[in-house]
Amino acid sequence: MKLLLPQIAILAIFFSFTTIINAQQQEKVDRIEKDAVNQKIMERKEIMDNRIQERKEMMKDKLNEKKEKVSQFREKVATATSSIQNAKEKFSEIKDQRRKQTVINIDEGLNNRNSKVSNMFLNHYIKLNDLVLRITENATSVQKEDANYVALLAKAEKSLEEAKLAISAQSAKTYNVTISNDQTVKADVSSKVQELKADLKKVKEILSTAKKDVSTFSKTFKSQQIKISPTVSVTQALEQVEN
Repeated sequence: MKLLLPQIAILAIFFSFTTIINAQQQEKVDRIEKDAVNQKIMERKEIMDNRIQERKEMMKDKLNEKKEKVSQFREKVATATSSIQNAKEKFSEIKDQRRKQTVINIDEGLNNRNSKVSNMFLNHYIKLNDLVLRITENATSVQKEDANYVALLAKAEKSLEEAKLAISAQSAKTYNVTISNDQTVKADVSSKVQELKADLKKVKEILSTAKKDVSTFSKTFKSQQIKISPTVSVTQALEQVEN
């Protein structure tokens, strides 16, 4: 019996060392697996960060491109307005000088009126366009993939494009009164005045349609708490476009 005690002690020590070694090996394996999991998480995070950065850069480029187009459009309207202001018609058919000056004043007044209203339309268009840009810039990726979002945005952008073309065409028009003879002065002037009114009414209707589509787009996603730049609020931008 006494001989067995040392052997039992040796076996106990052996099993103790074995247990310690196994525990250390298991700890090492667990650490390796944990490091592998952490490495995969870091790799996935890096991929997601790169994708987010790429999307931000794409949106920034698109936003800058649209702003550049608006700037070019504004310069084009300014150039057309300058040409209109410098244009004058001589009315040699009118013999009475006072009457001639009255017609010249009306002629210049028509072009000034067209220039003023066209610029007003342009300012309304820019505010509506900026509103759409701010919404698209701040919309989430989930919202941008929503079918309703895509459809309403496309409709708003189409209406804005039509408004831009209409304003551009209108601003380039001149309304110089043409006098057939001294007896038709009143009728000739009246005809040109009515032409201007009709043209401006058409552009106003196109801009009103754009306002309606932008309003529908913005109000639909306003409830989703899209943060808008405080420069001009949604309500202010829409109220500034006259009915």
